[in-house]
Amino acid sequence: MEIQLREVLNRELKDYKLKEVSKATGIPMSLLSDWQNGSLPSGKNMNHLYILAEFFDLTLEELLFNIRQSKSKTEVLQSTHFRA
Repeated sequence: MEIQLREVLNRELKDYKLKEVSKATGIPMSLLSDWQNGSLPSGKNMNHLYILAEFFDLTLEELLFNIRQSKSKTEVLQSTHFRA
């Protein structure tokens, strides 16, 4: 499965300016611009991807892979707490 963040981001940004999204989400404009131009996200950007998906009302799967599904069919991941 190929990451299609660029395509999804360009589609979703039709109604927004990059600066607006950056300000509303706290995601650096340079990072959004990199993704819009085809750079792939890294593991350290997962928090930003989650925030961006929430902003556009998408699941992470929709944002990253352009796979559409209704929210009611998605599974919610719960955090796990580990004891040291």
